[in-house]
Amino acid sequence: MSDNYSGDTRISKVEDRLVELTEAAVMVARIDERYKALEVRHDKLAATVAGLQTKIDKLEDAVNLNTRVIMTITKLFWVIIIAASTALAAQFFA
Repeated sequence: MSDNYSGDTRISKVEDRLVELTEAAVMVARIDERYKALEVRHDKLAATVAGLQTKIDKLEDAVNLNTRVIMTITKLFWVIIIAASTALAAQFFA
């Protein structure tokens, strides 16, 4: 009977190990699913960042254009002011 008991014990230990292996496999599968979900999120975030970078580049171009226009308008304003001042001075002192 001791041989039978010893065999039952061995079978029980093997079954316990199989349960542990099954649990480990389930954990690995869950980790893999999480990893894949993180990859998807990473890809979406990367696409969003790329889109934002494109928008920033367009905005930068618009700002540079506006800066040039404002500088031109400012120069034109001062040319007009100087011309008007010169004309007024010429009338008073002529």
